[in-house]
Amino acid sequence: MSVLIPIYTPAELEVLSPVVRQLPDDSRVIMVGDPQYRVLERWSGTANSRVVATPIGCTPYDAREFLRDNDVSLVITAHDAYWINVLFLLAAKKLGIASVYVPHGALSAARGKTAALKLILAHAKAGIFTYGARYVASGCLWEAAKIWLQKFFTDRSISRLWDVACVAGPASKALFLKSGIPEDAIVVTGQPRYDSMISSGTRHNKASLLERFGLDTNAPVVVVATQPFVEDGLWTAGQRAHFFEHVVAAVHDAGGQLLIKLHPRETSAAVYRSILSRLGSTSVPIVNGEVDLATLLTACDAVLTVRSTIGLEAMILGVPIIAFESEGLSSQTDELDYVKYGAAVGVYGADELAAAIASVLYDTETRIRLAEASRCYVYDHSYLQDGRAGARVAHVIASRLEGQARNKSERIDRSSDAQLR
Repeated sequence: MSVLIPIYTPAELEVLSPVVRQLPDDSRVIMVGDPQYRVLERWSGTANSRVVATPIGCTPYDAREFLRDNDVSLVITAHDAYWINVLFLLAAKKLGIASVYVPHGALSAARGKTAALKLILAHAKAGIFTYGARYVASGCLWEAAKIWLQKFFTDRSISRLWDVACVAGPASKALFLKSGIPEDAIVVTGQPRYDSMISSGTRHNKASLLERFGLDTNAPVVVVATQPFVEDGLWTAGQRAHFFEHVVAAVHDAGGQLLIKLHPRETSAAVYRSILSRLGSTSVPIVNGEVDLATLLTACDAVLTVRSTIGLEAMILGVPIIAFESEGLSSQTDELDYVKYGAAVGVYGADELAAAIASVLYDTETRIRLAEASRCYVYDHSYLQDGRAGARVAHVIASRLEGQARNKSERIDRSSDAQLR
């Protein structure tokens, strides 16, 4: 029997790689994706040889036939809104094939519908005609339309396309329940993408890393995590430049050093180098995969984010964070609840930024308060920090595979009995 994983973003790989490694030994894993997204290329070396990465090309086809031809018994997805994920989830549902959803990132009740719709539409442009034909061929165009209408125009932002969801923590479970998902369809497992970060449990040599990037080993370092807001249609290029102008000035005023960490979906640092050059800050290093995130975070003193899950990752590793509310991204502030929990210093205006950075870097009481609140936040949003989230998800998947095998055997037995009669 085969397990199928539709894939769209690198973040989905980060979530599902630890799970795949712990699936039953007799599981054949088929990973499907469009060549235009170039995500499958990143799979090499991240899991064992039983995984088959299959580009599905750009031609219309019936996803149900693909599932039948490959004897797929289960679909696993880390996203439930992109074209390819929804297509295979709906096709599996039509065939009675089980499915498991492992959310790839943070879920928030505060996310503005307009911003979310802009994001989906930005990614829809490249595949709207091809995938429209695929949905028609697979007999699920209307079902998909109803799902997106529900997500963006009702209070139920989570649609149940899958049988069971393996969520990161109690806070995610509460959000699913609020969206009308029954409790027996939700399992709290933790977030698999953090397993390796937790299990490594080592502090890296800060001095050697800073020297590698040409930074002063005696001055504090603030990491700012970029996000593809311009590419997703949520920011203009001018807003991005304006944001970094404030960040560069504030970090300098607070006596710190800036290090920029590119988002996985941003492949070029050129736009940021151009902004920094104009600001006269050409010595600011930009990290684009040269070091893993755990190494980077444990070598810095604070993290500045707009609404990136790097804030949660920083908390797991004991690094304090500043959450900057940026105009135009959401109708509500503190989308990921970092500030609401007291786990981050919130900044809602550029004139507050330097003071906020200074308090996180130098004020002992602030750092203690953030650390205490962060422990609560981490549990609610990422459950047990034991490095076994992937194993818990794999256990859920194994149970579903056993159920599918039993159902298949019962169908064969009933068919045989009918023929004998």
